[in-house]
Amino acid sequence: MRIALLGPVEARDDAGLPIEVAGLRLRTLLARLALTPGRPVAPAALADAIWGDDPPAGAANALQSLVSRLRRALPPADAALLESLPYGYRLRVGEGDVDAGRFERLAADGRSALAAALGPRGDPHDLRHGELRRAAERLGDALALWRGAPLADLGDAAFASAEVARWTETRLRAVEDLAEARLALGDPAALVAELDGLAAVHPLRERLWALRMRALDAAGRTAEALAVYDDLRRTLADALGADPSPEVRALHVSMLRGAPRHRSPSQARQAAGPSMAPPAGLPVPLTSFVGREEDLARLAALVPRTRLVTLTGPGGAGKTRLACEVAARVEMPGGIWPVDLAAVHDPARVPSAVAAALGVRDASPDGARGTVERLAEALRERRALIVLDTCEHLVEACARLAEELLGRCPGLRILATSREPLAVTGEVLHPVGPLAVPPQDVSVAEASGFPAVRLFLDRAAAVRPGFALTEATLPAVAEVCRRLDGLPLALELACARLRTLPLEEIARRLEDRFRLLTAGSRTALPRHRTLLAVVEWSWGLLTEPERTLARRLAVFAGGATAESAEAVCADPPDARVPSPLESRSDVQAASGVVDGALGASGVLGEVLAVSDILPALAGLVDKSFVVLVEPPGGPPRYRMLDTIRAYAAAAPSAPGEAERVRRAHAAHFLALAEAADPALRTSAQLEWLARLGRERAELTAALRRSVDEADAGTAIRLTAALGWFWNLMSAHEEAASWLRDALALPGAGAPGTVSSRALARAYAFHTMHHFAVQDPRAALRSAAEAGRLTAAEPGLADDPMIALMSVLADMHPDNGHGGADAHRLDDLTSSRDPWLAAAARLFRGLALTAFGGAGRAAADLTAARDAFAGLGDRWGTAVAVSSLGGSHSLGGDHATAVAALTEGLRFLRVLGSGDDVAWMLVELGLERTRMGDLDAALADLEEAETYGRARRSPVLALSARTGLGDLARVRGDLPAARALLSAALRDLHGVAGVPGQLRARALTAAGRVRLTDGDLPGARDRVTAALAVARTAGERPVVAAAVEGLAEVAEAEGRPREAARLLGLAAAVRGAPDLGSPDARRTEAAARAALGDRAYDAAYSAAAALDPDAAYAVTAALGPDEPYAGAEDPQVLRR
Repeated sequence: MRIALLGPVEARDDAGLPIEVAGLRLRTLLARLALTPGRPVAPAALADAIWGDDPPAGAANALQSLVSRLRRALPPADAALLESLPYGYRLRVGEGDVDAGRFERLAADGRSALAAALGPRGDPHDLRHGELRRAAERLGDALALWRGAPLADLGDAAFASAEVARWTETRLRAVEDLAEARLALGDPAALVAELDGLAAVHPLRERLWALRMRALDAAGRTAEALAVYDDLRRTLADALGADPSPEVRALHVSMLRGAPRHRSPSQARQAAGPSMAPPAGLPVPLTSFVGREEDLARLAALVPRTRLVTLTGPGGAGKTRLACEVAARVEMPGGIWPVDLAAVHDPARVPSAVAAALGVRDASPDGARGTVERLAEALRERRALIVLDTCEHLVEACARLAEELLGRCPGLRILATSREPLAVTGEVLHPVGPLAVPPQDVSVAEASGFPAVRLFLDRAAAVRPGFALTEATLPAVAEVCRRLDGLPLALELACARLRTLPLEEIARRLEDRFRLLTAGSRTALPRHRTLLAVVEWSWGLLTEPERTLARRLAVFAGGATAESAEAVCADPPDARVPSPLESRSDVQAASGVVDGALGASGVLGEVLAVSDILPALAGLVDKSFVVLVEPPGGPPRYRMLDTIRAYAAAAPSAPGEAERVRRAHAAHFLALAEAADPALRTSAQLEWLARLGRERAELTAALRRSVDEADAGTAIRLTAALGWFWNLMSAHEEAASWLRDALALPGAGAPGTVSSRALARAYAFHTMHHFAVQDPRAALRSAAEAGRLTAAEPGLADDPMIALMSVLADMHPDNGHGGADAHRLDDLTSSRDPWLAAAARLFRGLALTAFGGAGRAAADLTAARDAFAGLGDRWGTAVAVSSLGGSHSLGGDHATAVAALTEGLRFLRVLGSGDDVAWMLVELGLERTRMGDLDAALADLEEAETYGRARRSPVLALSARTGLGDLARVRGDLPAARALLSAALRDLHGVAGVPGQLRARALTAAGRVRLTDGDLPGARDRVTAALAVARTAGERPVVAAAVEGLAEVAEAEGRPREAARLLGLAAAVRGAPDLGSPDARRTEAAARAALGDRAYDAAYSAAAALDPDAAYAVTAALGPDEPYAGAEDPQVLRR
């Protein structure tokens, strides 16, 4: 699908056919999503775009309905591109699929080609007609995308005012650039009329006037060109009280002097300016420039009006190339002078290097002082730009020279590149970070919009012609880009390896990136030929305390706060510096890092007191070895790029240092996790969730190291402390895996390894999370282990997790106890621990719902809701409130049920548990279907399905798809219902860990579709199969729903008395009738009409009077003669 915004909003399918998007609001929704293709847009931003300051009541639901309508308007192949996410909506297209994105890219490419063709000073012999033709072609293609004013059919489109202004300005620049290219190609006469019209519309754009003058001059109409200058001078004086710019004045002077025709402004300036040796010029780029459009735009505007701009960033980020591209785009009458300092090692030689670049004689008897004087004299009257490249190893000398020249030469501008700031008054820093890399699970279209991927594809195609981004190559390309941090040099080195290695092999070998990435350009500077050389250059600039801290910071997987860095990286008070002999003999020989990693003294590191950490951190940030990141809502973090972290981790260290730092890291984050655990069940829940979320990478790293090193004590304590956090985050698979690994370590249960409480808690969480991943056998085994520990040490029973999981395991159907031990929850409801008492009420309410006491569950759920709310536990409140929604639904009060589920959803969104949010959306969609609010139901279920697919959670996606299938039946769209449910049943069979309840619900829904089709045998087969699956799962509400499905079949078969009996039996099994089911109500109405009220009530009541266990036993006789083989059973699906 392609979307056009540069004119009236349009959408076209892959064949180029228009897609009708009717209505202002739908087109506004499409346009707002297309403004940020492939990236999520918050619901509030969408609502603001659509309704502005006057949103409707229930704006969230109205927005969901609009999203659903837009999906229905799109072709089936494109509807899936509009994704609903827990944090917003996303149009999963690339920047190239939106005309505005294509326009900006083509305009930037055209401008780059034009700059390469003309050179920074536009010398005639520098003109390259191939590049000029390419520039004209790209710029013409860019301008051809415009069909009128952007978003012309959306009114004022205030939500896009900034984008429209940017596009309009870029269009004008592209028009000017195209005129420049056509003029250079020799097309002046045709340009004159066009430029006359443009200048009339934009009378204050001096570049258009200058182009008119040059076109007229080149066409042999110099007198008219001079008259144009007079018109411009009057226009500016009248409108602004200003004169034309120095550049246009210089062009005017050159024409008065009879200079040769067809000149660029920079040629004219060169002819008119004071005498100086011809500049060496900027290097002509040999490759395309990719991915820095925003940097270029900002710097091109910043450099001419700022005295000193310094590009800072890590080695290999592309500072030099960016500086050259910026310099090629600015206009400086006095010249642009690049000065490469990489080969200069003596600080005293910096002035001489600048003088040599400018062509200033450097033969003063006063040495460097005299050279500075000559430079100042040569530059005093000039508006010029000096590009000081690679200053970091000469930073003080560069700073002194820059300060002196800028103080004496008012027209001088300096653009410097350095891995640390020059720290001169008035300096403006522009950080040059890595290129943006794609996250996990992106499409080909999305990934192709990321600058790192664009650069990789460009360089890869140069090495391996025909290389392209496809579904097959995407995983490896994205992995390489991510693991190399988006560093341009590293990506180019990786692409060079494509000459000899397959892409997948390159990705696999990145664990040893410094040995792999050694195939740089033979003509590059030595420090740019290999990835190792790039990092070594930076390492050599560090002080010894900075190197010591850098080695220790490598233990952090996701960066460190200042507090964590001090806790982990500082030495204990009694630490000492190792001797040089110790350092070299114990470590250096075994290290793969070069000798330069050693300090000048030969000593590996220094003692770092706590008070030394912040100054060393500041030094690492200044030298671009560490990046300071300020995440919203959290403290600043000091983060290393993975490549730098890999180098620092491998650098030689003092004996025992690495092990001590790893232990300190594990101890610090274990203490954090253990402090957080009880707070996660209090009103401080959100604060601690956020803190653990920010440190999740560190907690995982500490856990991974403890498991890899068989440190059972740390591993078990960490899993015991993180078990509830994982539950709140719905990270059950992750939790189950870590708990299995930790509890399987040698000595895990040995006396003295870990406390009995920590071990019992780990087993309790092992139980919880294995129940969640549908592995009840493993869960019950670990529950037995926790029970054994508690029996030996009764005091453990006061732990809320140990106590709760012990009872819940006893109540599980696979334990053979059924609901017989539910009374043990009664004891927990009076616990002195208020959270445990609230949880016991919650689970007693859930148990009543599951085991035939649905009519009595509401009291416990209400009490649990109030108790959790009093404690400030949003998770408990959300579960209790949403479960109450189920009780209201059974009673037929759909509005209250939806309100309760919506409130639960709100709590879960605040918690940030994406999986729980999506599951709640499924429940909300099912309830809205029962209520008859079908558009809102569709939006909820589609959002949940999209999330499930994006997270590769097939159970979640299939649950939502089953709901969508039943919704299609209710809408009357039987073909869609059949297709959705048949696919869901097939897919459910192929997925491990699918709850039986979900299989049963899908089979019941499929049976209802058959029933609506009039296929009574097929309906009975499916619903009977659903009953068998539901009984195996042991969930009474699901069994009851299947029995109600059989009642519908019986009524359709002409057996109303049996239908009445089955409806009564379902009510008995559940513990309450389902007054909110439209299907059950229709069946009851039909059976009553056939039997009469008295006969119906008699048949119904006889079954409904059974107690839940007896009723459940009766359902066994309703199932098939043979055990159900599965949803794929051909005997079920074929009939």
